[in-house]
Amino acid sequence: MLLSACGGKKKDVAPVRPEQVVAEAREVISVGKILPKDGILSLSATVTGNIEAIQVKAGDSVKKGDLIIQLRAQEEQLTASESQAQVAAQLARNTADAYEARMAELKLQELSAKYQTSKSLAEQGAETQEVLNTDYTNYEQQLQKVAQAKQMVKANQQTLNELRQRQQLSTLNLKDRKIKAPADGIILNMDARKGQILQANTVFAELAPAGELVAECEVDELYASKIKLGQRVLIYPTNNPNPVAEGQISFVGASLQDKSILYEKIGEGTDRRVRRMTVTITKLERTLLINDKVECKIILN
Repeated sequence: MLLSACGGKKKDVAPVRPEQVVAEAREVISVGKILPKDGILSLSATVTGNIEAIQVKAGDSVKKGDLIIQLRAQEEQLTASESQAQVAAQLARNTADAYEARMAELKLQELSAKYQTSKSLAEQGAETQEVLNTDYTNYEQQLQKVAQAKQMVKANQQTLNELRQRQQLSTLNLKDRKIKAPADGIILNMDARKGQILQANTVFAELAPAGELVAECEVDELYASKIKLGQRVLIYPTNNPNPVAEGQISFVGASLQDKSILYEKIGEGTDRRVRRMTVTITKLERTLLINDKVECKIILN
């Protein structure tokens, strides 16, 4: 019997095709990291300036509108104060000229009534032509004064509008010297120091907005078509067999892209493409930190 068994021929086993493995898969493992739902915000200045004071450090919690960095602003402050004074002076001038224009109009009404009376009397032969001419001349001269006064009021308003625009610009320039938190959150890092020249549009810190965390994951292109919204996901720390969180897919990318989450360097490990997705965490066993790398097990059924 042993000889018979040993001499028997082995049956050929057909190799498993990759597409069959994909088709029969019930779970997919993806890689990702933990991020705020609204993403990480990069902080930068809109103008170049010398850092006069830094109010926070990495790890500090901030509220929206909290001052983070104050840039030196002596010139901007002087310009803003000068603009404010110019607007105040022009307002006073406008008020005075508007009063003069109103008085001129009242005087015109008086001279108009006097002229009309003289004209009526002259037509009846009860007033001399000399008086009528004098009243008419006074009326015409006052008409010109009223027109000039109105023109002055109009010009003053234009001047005031221009000064207010300059004031708004100087206020904005001064405001740009104060870099404030765009949202509630935590400062993740701070690459700035007092006395440093901070260049415009150069990122000096990152802010993690307050709120719920999500897992941003990438699935290999072989399984990209099997990823759907609402699928259950188990989240594991790297090198840990026990899940620490659970969630469901809330966003799926519309196209394949190069890898980015797993790799720290741009261009590293981009031999295969991936489909990106977001997992909303619905159950949490322990605290997850921002930028924690995780493995996400997607339950396909």
